[in-house]
Amino acid sequence: MAEQIEMNRREFLKKGGLFTLTSGIMFYASNGAYGAPGVTEANVTGKYARLIPADKQLDPEWFKSLFTSGEPQIYTERKALDTIGMPVGGLFAGTVYLGGDGRLWHWNIRNDDSEGIQPRRVDYKGSSLRMRDGANYVVPAERRYPFDQNFAIRINDELRTLDAEGFEQVSFVGQYPIGEVNYKDADCPLEVQLSAYSPFIPHNTADSSLPATVMSYRVSNHSDKTVDCNLFGWLENPVLLGSGEAEGLRHNEKVEEAGFAAMHCSARLPDMTGSARPDVVFEDFESQEFTRSIERRHLRIISLMVKLRKFSWTLAATNSHGKRKPLSSWLRRVRLHLLLPAKWLADSGARVLIT
Repeated sequence: MAEQIEMNRREFLKKGGLFTLTSGIMFYASNGAYGAPGVTEANVTGKYARLIPADKQLDPEWFKSLFTSGEPQIYTERKALDTIGMPVGGLFAGTVYLGGDGRLWHWNIRNDDSEGIQPRRVDYKGSSLRMRDGANYVVPAERRYPFDQNFAIRINDELRTLDAEGFEQVSFVGQYPIGEVNYKDADCPLEVQLSAYSPFIPHNTADSSLPATVMSYRVSNHSDKTVDCNLFGWLENPVLLGSGEAEGLRHNEKVEEAGFAAMHCSARLPDMTGSARPDVVFEDFESQEFTRSIERRHLRIISLMVKLRKFSWTLAATNSHGKRKPLSSWLRRVRLHLLLPAKWLADSGARVLIT
């Protein structure tokens, strides 16, 4: 019987890579550097020298530009900012995008099995494009926020959200893995700079896969006055969102340790063991007090109707045809209108005096 060997993923990759490297060395030793017996460097260089000349007649300025660092592109137009989405989530840890104005969007952290951002088809030149066909390049996806989350700054007594709604002048510079957003206005004494990223360290998969997004804010005062400001953020508890018919009570808990503070979002099953809350009675339509109140109100209405009738022989109303009409006919309509609520209450089981 074959022996069962337990091996985790990391050990498997290490041993698999070692096997591949060993196989390659043995192949190189047996077949030479070019992968086949009898093939030498002279054969290869001679053959390809005829196809690819050493002097390719390249433009020296163009060739020099390949080794020159480019200038970062700055986006300031509102339309451009609305379509920017730079990944700032850890590798294999879901997705979250940094928008052009610094807001986080496209939260795909709930194990949603979907292809592309907002899966849909886009009509383009008579064809129906899928996500994999470049639909988002033709019609960029709209920014969506499945739960409430943002940052803001309070300057003296004024509150400004750190986005395109709170500041008129917003600029974005994306140099992966860091995205920088600047906020400033002519009437604002402070300028805020955001640097957002997730850890991305070559040859360090573990630390590059952390489900974390770093949002680092720097506030500068460009005025000649002292400014009182507070920087803060908020986050709606996203637990159970998109979980079908799952029920629970969302719970937030503040966690503090030495040099560290966080908010832990969770959900709990509702406590169904306790006794039910008793009914709260706002009004008892069958109580004696309610009945006497209705009777007193109705009697006052009848008394008013009697007093108005006594003067109906001296008053008249004119209809749309110019004819004069006794006011008593109008009073009957008023009286019917006033009695309707009482009649409705009587039909509902309450004892109401109706004449």
